[in-house]
This record gives sequence, structure tokens and C-alpha cells, in this order.
Amino acid sequence: MNIKPEPTNDFEKEFQISGDKYIAEIALILAAISDGVSNLSNFPAGKDINTAVNALRLLGVNIEVNNSNAVVKGTGLKGLKKPDSPIETGDNTNLAFLLTGLLSAQDFDSEIISEIDLANEHFQDLLGLLSAMEANIDLSHENGKSFIKIKGGKLTGKEHFLDFYSPAAKGALFLAGLYAENETSVIEAFPSHNHMENLAAAFGGEFGICHHNRLVCHKAKALHGKDFFVPGDVFYGLFFLCTGLLAAAHVKVKNISLNSERIGFLYTLMDMGSKIKIPKDRDSLGESYGDIEAFLSELKGIILDEKSVMRIYEELPLIITLSLFANGETIIKKPQIPLDHDVKILLEKLRFLGGDIQENDEEIRIKGGKALKCGMVSAENSIKIALSLALCALKTEIFIENTETLSNEDILNIL
Repeated sequence: MNIKPEPTNDFEKEFQISGDKYIAEIALILAAISDGVSNLSNFPAGKDINTAVNALRLLGVNIEVNNSNAVVKGTGLKGLKKPDSPIETGDNTNLAFLLTGLLSAQDFDSEIISEIDLANEHFQDLLGLLSAMEANIDLSHENGKSFIKIKGGKLTGKEHFLDFYSPAAKGALFLAGLYAENETSVIEAFPSHNHMENLAAAFGGEFGICHHNRLVCHKAKALHGKDFFVPGDVFYGLFFLCTGLLAAAHVKVKNISLNSERIGFLYTLMDMGSKIKIPKDRDSLGESYGDIEAFLSELKGIILDEKSVMRIYEELPLIITLSLFANGETIIKKPQIPLDHDVKILLEKLRFLGGDIQENDEEIRIKGGKALKCGMVSAENSIKIALSLALCALKTEIFIENTETLSNEDILNIL
């Protein structure tokens, strides 16, 4: 699908954000190993979440999906069934991580096939940590795919130090920890969002925070089905807010996730001079969400230190793009861990469109206020790159190709 957006500066809209796919996957897995029935509302659609549903069905879980609702009849902690065939996770790396942690603790063997070469996704680091818990997992690669063979068995909880950023790796360790003898603890060098801890505790798991941000998980006796409203996807929500800030509009984004570890983007927007309105948030099983309004704003450049960058690590592509339309210079200090691959590609695309962006080993400098030029640019079938380029399209006429990931009707209506 190719898109030729038209620059605009006159629309006013309200957007209902569908559930965050990663949060939904965590809720699905926890509901699957719980006693009783769980009802998940604001349930997202799409390839990734369908892959997760099909994977759990292969494990004997009864899941019914109807529009934006999913009903999960849990099997209990020990009720999963040995799958009749390998579990295919497609290009959903988060799911491959989470299922590896879960299946390593079962009393049967299984195999996961990923369309992604997981060697570059911190998966080897996860396998080392699970091996310390006495998990038996073999990873091989062929033709760009990863084959994960898991011999299920009893695990022993350990203390883990994560010197890399990976919420999915932490989630996998805690899923294994729900079954392991002794406590399983995680200390993160780069704190990530806490959706797994929040939801696992809400379903009946025992979690705690000790000194030095040491997160502790104890072996679960049982989990119990819950009703859960899946908060809206942060990246989609931020995109819609940015359209309001840039396009002479009043935009209201409903039900966006306001998890305490995910709201760094709000502080960044306010520092840039954004006119936004944040009402009191709501709560579902410890996960906060709410409605945010954005208005046309005159933005200014800011300095983002390493700590601030880590708080918006997953939203950084949109913040970088927004900085092109701010007055003055935005300086982004690079964190100790490598920036996401999408960020590197996006910087090349924005420079091609005339963005004044300088980069060295320590920082990225973006001089805003310069008009972008017309042109054709590829989104590389990345949702983060596609949405970032779509922001540019609000201000200049560009032709975006390779946008298969842009399936959201609200986004297409704006463009």
C-alpha cells in the first residue's frame, strides 16, 4: 500500500485507541494459566495478537474473540496441553520471549518457530538467564528463522541482573518464576515498563519490590480469572496527540495507557510547550489509562538527557519527528544502550526530506523550524517509521511507500 498524504491544518477529531498489543498478550497468557474465565475488553486486532491467540489455542486454551472483546477460559497453572505441532510466533518477538519463559516450566516438551533471527534480539541473553534456573532450551537458526526447542521441567528461582533493555525478557523470567521453586528476582540496569508485574499480581501472583529496585516474584499457588480493560496503545495515542499539536486541531485521544513507566512522553510534550489536557486517570487491574486532549501549540526545542530518553525509549521516533517542527534546537543525549534500529533508519529518512539533523556518538541535534521538501520515502514496513513519516505529511506533500503496517482506519482518514 502506498500513501500520498495531503498537508492539512484544519481538523478536529476524537480517537478511541484500541488496546496495547503487548499488554493484551500478557493478559492473554495470564488468563490462559488462571482458574476460571477472564473477559478482556478493548482487545486489539491485527496479525500479532492473532498469532498470540492461535499459539495459546495450540496449548489447549479456549479463547473466543468477538470484535474488541476476548473471553478466555483458563486451564489453571498446570492445565496447558502439549501442542500437536510447533508454535509459530511469526515476527512477533515479544510473544516468542514470553512463550519461551512460560513453556520452559511446563511438564511437556515444545517447539517455537520465529520468523525473526532472534540472535540479535537479546534472546541469547534470556536463554542464559533461564538456563541458570535449570531450563533446558536449544536455539538454532535456518534461512532467517529461529527454532526454539524446549524441554519442559522443574525450575529453580534465581536472581537476575539485566544489563540490557527488554521488557519481554523480564516478562519471560517472571512467567517462569510463577512456576519456579524459590523466589525469582530481577534487577534492571535500564528500568522498563511494569505491565507483567502489575497484571500478574492482579491475577493472584505474589510480587514485591525490595531495595535497589529488586523486583521479586514468588511461586504461585494459583491464578484467578479477571475482567480487564486493555489500555490503549501508547505509540498510536502519541501519534494522534502530535497531529493535534501540529495541525491546527483539537484532538482527544481516549483510553490511552498511563502506566507509571510509560508516561515519559507526557513530560516531554509539556517541556516542549505543548498545550495538553490530562483529566484524572482510570484503573483496570493496576493499569492506569485515561483521555488526553491536545491543541495547536507553538513548540520549542529541549534537551533530553539519558534518563529522559530512556523514559521515552519506545516513543522516541515520534518525539524526534515532532522536534523538526519545534522552534530552536532539540538535543537528545544517547543512552548507554544502542538506539532502536527504527530510530537509525528514521534519521536517514528525515535527513532525505531536508531535516537538519546532526549526530555523533554522544548525541543527536535537531534544528527545528526548517521546511521539509517534497519527496518519496519508504516506511520500510515499520509501524514506527510509518507513523513518524505520516506526521511529516501533515506539513508537506510526501509520497510514503511500503506502508503495509498502516492499517488503522483513523490514521488513513487523517492522511
